[in-house]
Amino acid sequence: MQYLSLIVETYFVRKGFTKITEILSFVPVVAFTLILILYFLACMFSAKASRSQESVLAYSSDFQYVKNMLTTKKMEFQTGRAPPGFFTTILHPSKYFSYRKYKHDIVRYIETPDMIHFTLATITLIIVQVMIYLVVELYYIVQSSAACIVTEFVAIGNQKDGVLAEDMKTASNVLIAMKASTFLAVILGGFGVILFSTGIKYRFQRDLVQLRLGNYALFHHRKSNGTNMNDYLKFYGAALGNAFFASLVVIIQLFLVLILISAVVLIVPVRNFVLRWLLLSFFLPLVISWVTSKVVALITTVFFIIPGTKFWLKRRNGFMHWSFLATFVHIPSGVTGWVGRMIKAFFTIFLFSSRVDRNVLHVNLRSSDSGYTAYLGLLLSEHYYYNPINMVFLCLMLGKTHHEAPLKMEASSWRKLIRPPSIFVDDKADINEEMKPITIMTVSHEGRRLIARNRWHLAYTLINNPKLRDLRRHGEARSSKSESD
Repeated sequence: MQYLSLIVETYFVRKGFTKITEILSFVPVVAFTLILILYFLACMFSAKASRSQESVLAYSSDFQYVKNMLTTKKMEFQTGRAPPGFFTTILHPSKYFSYRKYKHDIVRYIETPDMIHFTLATITLIIVQVMIYLVVELYYIVQSSAACIVTEFVAIGNQKDGVLAEDMKTASNVLIAMKASTFLAVILGGFGVILFSTGIKYRFQRDLVQLRLGNYALFHHRKSNGTNMNDYLKFYGAALGNAFFASLVVIIQLFLVLILISAVVLIVPVRNFVLRWLLLSFFLPLVISWVTSKVVALITTVFFIIPGTKFWLKRRNGFMHWSFLATFVHIPSGVTGWVGRMIKAFFTIFLFSSRVDRNVLHVNLRSSDSGYTAYLGLLLSEHYYYNPINMVFLCLMLGKTHHEAPLKMEASSWRKLIRPPSIFVDDKADINEEMKPITIMTVSHEGRRLIARNRWHLAYTLINNPKLRDLRRHGEARSSKSESD
């Protein structure tokens, strides 16, 4: 009767707290969503759209970026650079700061779009809502239903004597540990997913650098992929949905793990069962396999590998016999390795699924991952519209100066495209100081710039001339092939 009255009392108290929880959790998310919708509607129906991204044409950041991209001969960030380890950072702090500077140099001229900032803000509000909801739900589940279950587990060895005072004390400690596990799982899981989700900003900048270098390895069919603007429209919803369910599952995972640890530490029958199962069926073979593999690796390194190398051998004939023996020795480690892979996958797949910029499927199935394709749509749209190389080229072709003087498209405008670059410098006193080291707007090489501009104009007109398309080489090859058929 005591437990029944406790459950009834908890139900009515919980019913009142549920209303408060709904108000505290839903109101911020709904308010932020309405503000976001109003902002997008205002941008869509306004007479003048925001030109914050396009205004960068007037500054030297694009020119400096293009200059660095074209003059850098050794693109270190194209292959990637490994971060220093923990002990290396402590012993040699300069390597850590050098790596931070290297990462900063990669993404110095890459701006994160507003869509990612809005998405991260909404994800934060949604995960906070999940945290508040799960704290209330899990806390009252532990306080009501788990009390009877814990008492039965504690007194499982005292069937004749009943529930003793020592068992009640142990059950009380277990309940306290379970309540602490609730708050700890919610805090670690919720804020952990929030912090992990912010990594999409740097990942986006790094992937955009690879696209601007011409590396389309992210896409299934490289440059001829099927990603379009419809995938970009799915990014916001896909990011919110993945982050919501991932945070929910991660918090529940941490809660169950902490509950299991509390039960193993405090409840004697559970601890004996787990230790007996680990020692007899799993833990002992794992230790033996791990020690055997380490001994085999040590023998291989000492007797067969040349010091200072990784693959060059000094006794090739002996190594062939030794490799035959080591193959059978590592079979048990392969079985335990599979178990370890499954455990790691179970505890990390949901955390990685909170970010749409990471593909959780096989590389050949990434086109069927809706969240990842939405991220690729955002990436390609940013690459198409705000590529600094294209923007600088169009700026020079359209004759825009540093103050964005528009070029009137008249009958004589095509002649203006091939005029000497000296006219770009109308007022030398107004030129930004950052533009001085850049040789794009100087007058020292007028003849060379004029020749380059004329060549660009000639190439542009030849490419877009419909009468010359049939006279190209690939056109002749297709026509000759059709005639032979």
